[in-house]
Amino acid sequence: MLASCDALRAQVPPNGSEFPKNPNWIRSSVVYQIYPRTFSPEGKLFGVENELMRIKNLGATCLLILPVATDDLSTVKLEFGTKDNLKSLVEQAHFNEIRVILAFRIEPDAVPEKMKHGFLSWIKSYSLDGIYLMGASSLPKGFLEELSNDIEKFRPSFVLAVDGLGMPGSRLGSDPNFYGTVSNSASGAMPVSFLPPILEEDSRRPAGAAVPLRFLESYDNPRSAALLGAGAKAGAVLLFTLDGVPMLCAGQEIGETHQHSIDSKEVIDWKAGSKKNGELRKFFKQLIHFRKSHPSLARGQKFRIPSKGSESAFAFAASYRDDAVLVAVNLSASPVDAVLELPAIFYSAGGKLTLKEALGNGKLDRLGEDSSSLRLPPWGFMIWESK
Repeated sequence: MLASCDALRAQVPPNGSEFPKNPNWIRSSVVYQIYPRTFSPEGKLFGVENELMRIKNLGATCLLILPVATDDLSTVKLEFGTKDNLKSLVEQAHFNEIRVILAFRIEPDAVPEKMKHGFLSWIKSYSLDGIYLMGASSLPKGFLEELSNDIEKFRPSFVLAVDGLGMPGSRLGSDPNFYGTVSNSASGAMPVSFLPPILEEDSRRPAGAAVPLRFLESYDNPRSAALLGAGAKAGAVLLFTLDGVPMLCAGQEIGETHQHSIDSKEVIDWKAGSKKNGELRKFFKQLIHFRKSHPSLARGQKFRIPSKGSESAFAFAASYRDDAVLVAVNLSASPVDAVLELPAIFYSAGGKLTLKEALGNGKLDRLGEDSSSLRLPPWGFMIWESK
């Protein structure tokens, strides 16, 4: 534990701390998914509050807290704490420049009007930055748009998130296709050729459409360290460099392999995981910092880099104004030797490569006028930034 609630609370100025009213804040966010019951020995909201500094130090900028509300939306379930505990958590998160999205389960027998009133009450009472609706596809037609319009009247920067894409009214939607494609490619169950369509889909997304929330694991999916093994880092590189909003599941940064479901009461073993996989946390911290430092990754145009000589290599570029990044991954257990046809943005006027190694274990050497040789070890990856 890095700081107690009292120590954090003592730092809060009298008027608290407010974020700039930026309606597009979610695009540049790094989401950290938490289920209080398994996050700390206490299993309560104050257990999350105790660890806010550690989460901030990792680089996460938004919490996605899985359901803590009673089924009738009247209050916080006693097993997670009290209303004051939730208010304190949100207040301290905001002070530490971390936004808060709270998840709710859509109950099959819920009355739409009563449900909408309940959501609006939670948003106002707890100063939430967003809500995430689990089971949103079962909602009546027009419900999300109506809810979104009502929220817009008093909170323009609010994010209405759902468990799926293409639902009118939502600003953020989880993308199971990304999870399936990257996980299957990194595990060898699917060829790398299935990855380029992700770039194509992103480029065709209309303005104003919901931003995809992307992940390699979540409360209802196997842990990436267990599923992907040695390929977990390569998968993480894609998660933090491709389009969309990346999400880490609590424990992913220490290589947790046990899947904690939403009904689980088994606590993540932070001490053992940190001792065994301390370097992995540093890797995620570097990856998050790199994403934040390069606007091309969150806002830029992305396009595939043609490669020859290997079917296991996947490379793409990201460009935004004067910022450019090149990413290459090897999603196989064999070394990769490939030839990349690099675009002009990576060459100077004199024809020299303008790339600087940023993160990874690969090597790039120029071959000809517009081609370079790429070498990556098994499950290797490399990220370059323009000089």
